[in-house]
Amino acid sequence: MTNRKGFSLIESLLSLTFFLMIILSSFEFFGTVRKIFFRLKDAQDSSESAAAALEKMRIDVLHAGRGLAQPMGLGIVGGIELNNETLSLTIGEKTYALTANLAPGQTTVPVQDTEGLHAGREVCIFGGGRGEVLAIQSVDKIAMRLSSPPSNAYLQHDSRIVLLQKIAFFLERGTSILRRKVNASPAQPLIEGVRYFGFSYDGPSNLVKVQIGLEKEREKTHEMSLLPKNMALAKLRQK
Repeated sequence: MTNRKGFSLIESLLSLTFFLMIILSSFEFFGTVRKIFFRLKDAQDSSESAAAALEKMRIDVLHAGRGLAQPMGLGIVGGIELNNETLSLTIGEKTYALTANLAPGQTTVPVQDTEGLHAGREVCIFGGGRGEVLAIQSVDKIAMRLSSPPSNAYLQHDSRIVLLQKIAFFLERGTSILRRKVNASPAQPLIEGVRYFGFSYDGPSNLVKVQIGLEKEREKTHEMSLLPKNMALAKLRQK
């Protein structure tokens, strides 16, 4: 009589059951690992986006007040201003010299160089202990025309014109987008998914603080503190 060895039906079913349990456990394990991986990746991407946004803001803040020591001393412009949940920066982009005296009510301003001047931009005219900010209406090779006339007279030898660059940062409600706006151009997105945007500027200590909180990181806030050098230099020149 032949002795036939092998697995019984019950043993085969038990083996198959254990095998299926191992496969299902593996799928569950890899699914959990996959979720953790993408969660960590999202957190890393969010942190990198916040760091990039803060770096862009850092560069802009460090430039605030550049070339504006005299206008700031006269109280015509402010390098760093906090208005209506908006962080506003003013930078002197380029300085121009008059080629003739400028009388009150005169809208045509003769300058040595008009490169960089464009309609819609703002300039700060100052000299003789006074000054004002005016908008450009049009430009040709030797002069620019203002949208409104200056209120004061400015002498050629002691007056200057500074082209202003204005940068504003604000959190757009409803979209959770932190935007950056330069002059009159449309505001561009700096970072999305923002739940909180806070900032402060202490004039006496010249300390700027910026905070960004992201929707994906409820328990974390990205922060930046810095001392804008141009603002400090402007204050030293005012003393």
